[in-house]
Amino acid sequence: MIPDQQPNSAAIPATLGTGQTSVVNSGVPDTSPSLGPPTSDSHARKFLSLKDYNEQISDTVWCWEGVIAQGYLTLIVARPDVGKSLLALRILGSVTNGLSNIDGTPWGGKRGKALFLDFEGAMSLYVSRASKMSIDHDLIQTICLATEGVSTPALTDAEAHKRISEQLDTGEFGILLVDSLSGGSSVVDENTAKAGVVVKWLQDIAQHYEIPVLLVHHLRKGSWKVGGARPTLDGVRGSSAITQYPKTIVALDKPIEDSQDVRLVVIKNNASDKRVAIAYQYNSPSFDLISIDDLEERAKKSSKSTQRAVTQETIDKVGPWLNRGLPMTEVAKMSGVARSTLYKAIAVLKDSSEISDQITREDIHGHADIHGHADIHGHADIH
Repeated sequence: MIPDQQPNSAAIPATLGTGQTSVVNSGVPDTSPSLGPPTSDSHARKFLSLKDYNEQISDTVWCWEGVIAQGYLTLIVARPDVGKSLLALRILGSVTNGLSNIDGTPWGGKRGKALFLDFEGAMSLYVSRASKMSIDHDLIQTICLATEGVSTPALTDAEAHKRISEQLDTGEFGILLVDSLSGGSSVVDENTAKAGVVVKWLQDIAQHYEIPVLLVHHLRKGSWKVGGARPTLDGVRGSSAITQYPKTIVALDKPIEDSQDVRLVVIKNNASDKRVAIAYQYNSPSFDLISIDDLEERAKKSSKSTQRAVTQETIDKVGPWLNRGLPMTEVAKMSGVARSTLYKAIAVLKDSSEISDQITREDIHGHADIHGHADIHGHADIH
């Protein structure tokens, strides 16, 4: 049963923020940052003191301690096929059906319906997953424009803003999920500050209606880390404006390739010093916690084993050209292996990062032997 909830007295405008709006070339409205009247004397002042900020932080209501805060935007990032949409759907179940957070703690925020904006075209998959998780279908609603049939309007569309606001004005909703940023704002270049306008609007929605807003996004290609190293904030795809407004940013990854083990790490938390880090396996329909320390230790061993395998493959390639007194540059050229790859492969085989540093720095001739010492003759020697 949905408890009665009342929206804030000041209705949010249909466009991004309040005041006059104008549509820029990207289709994203430029707006003023305010939303409705100030709610306290401190907000009415031009400047806030550290005391004011401390009071705001102290008053933060955590739906999921250290992960999702009431009235704020949370960004969920991962590479493809790690399970960010799956986790987001499970979080909706906490709001609609009272499911516990995946770490076993109770949901500490409002209960109600969930407004779900699917820009990935995967609604049939969500329906199936929701059934397996025993999440009531009636309590998760989406928005369709009548003229477009079963489709979700873009986040950069004024009509979409109006429809979203009209739904949230009912006070029936306890959370908004947007999956994903790139799908919902495809006309916006993620690498420009204009992407931040969309994200800022979602943060304004969260604060105005005092509900958590979840925004699904991606990690940059090349930032995916295997071998125990945790994701970092600079791995989030697109402009830094995207990471500016969320109160918390949650990164998911699989430290061990082709594994079902998922690591969840909070890489940004502007409301607390707490940095949540847990690991789990999804065994439909449950999320089963596992030891993150054990996972990261196994990941390091797995990565080292993989590195050795790749390195041995590289050495096998260059093997016929070694011990011939050839310069390393010539060995790399004749074997078709990049010189930097050859150096790193040798270093891994010798189990010494110091060797890797010494080799890649190189001596004046640009050569090194297997032991990591500069070869003044410029020849490859693996004795």
